[in-house]
Amino acid sequence: MPRPRKVCAGVALLMGLAACPAGATVVDRGTFGDSETVADEICGIDVVRDSVFSGSFRIRVDKQSGGQAFFQHLQFSYRDVFTNPANGRSITIEGKSLNNELTARHVQGDVYEFTTIEAGQPVTVRDGAGKVVLRDRGVIRHRVLFDTLGDGTPGGVTLEDEIVGIGGPHPVFEMSDEEFCETVAPLLG
Repeated sequence: MPRPRKVCAGVALLMGLAACPAGATVVDRGTFGDSETVADEICGIDVVRDSVFSGSFRIRVDKQSGGQAFFQHLQFSYRDVFTNPANGRSITIEGKSLNNELTARHVQGDVYEFTTIEAGQPVTVRDGAGKVVLRDRGVIRHRVLFDTLGDGTPGGVTLEDEIVGIGGPHPVFEMSDEEFCETVAPLLG
């Protein structure tokens, strides 16, 4: 399993708030979802992971960028149940988040500086009885330097991603892998 911080960040990148400004045109939108059951491991413990996720997205072009900067609005929810087959004990890690790219400022060439917010509850850890053990919630604001590659299509290369503000408690985001495992491993073992 990826670090909790990576899960939080990855899920968090799937969130969104705000209406399209007049200077933007929607170029793509859709929904997605899937589920799987696979052998996995978490904190060195072999488990079976039952996962389900779903979401929706909207991509719009910022007309002020000459068709080079695109804003993503992404809503995402997921639920992973990790069960230790040796003893039947389980934990659930779930989240609901939205990510919204709010502004794009041209820096130079094909590079833009985006302001992005992540909002929601990107990570909630529950024990086998459903009791909340850990929960991140609130808003995280990012400053992202992004190379659009100048091809007039969504996508490109992230050059820098800096967190510039955090609102609300985010204990999982701030934990090391070791701290996370000290909390969840006893629930499975």
